[in-house]
Amino acid sequence: MRKDGGDFAEVYPFTGMDGDGVAPGSGLFKAADGSMYGTTQFGGKFGPSGTLYDGYGTVFVLRRGLLLTVQRIPTDTVRVRCVGVPNASHTLLSVTNFNSLNWLPLVSRVADTNGLVEFDDTQTPAESARFYRASQP
Repeated sequence: MRKDGGDFAEVYPFTGMDGDGVAPGSGLFKAADGSMYGTTQFGGKFGPSGTLYDGYGTVFVLRRGLLLTVQRIPTDTVRVRCVGVPNASHTLLSVTNFNSLNWLPLVSRVADTNGLVEFDDTQTPAESARFYRASQP
């Protein structure tokens, strides 16, 4: 978001359905791992009347998603970068067939203090395609 309040996007639409709460009016608390915690005023478990607005509210967490970039660099190497949770373990995985459910782990590493994990894949297959993804427990 810009300083003038523009250029923003809704991160999560609180609907009150499935116990997710409604009316998130409190401020957010940023935890050491970068996650943001907050509360909703209503929703969650319904109160004595059984209605949404008689609910007790919820505590929620917003976690930063993983951002993955892939770049071919000289010497038939592919550089895979993931920006995730700082100082947390991340696993980079790959497949040569996107329809495959058998993603193979390439490496597990702890992200630096900015959340960056970087890996140079020097074992790129002879096939023309290889797909990458990242996971963070």
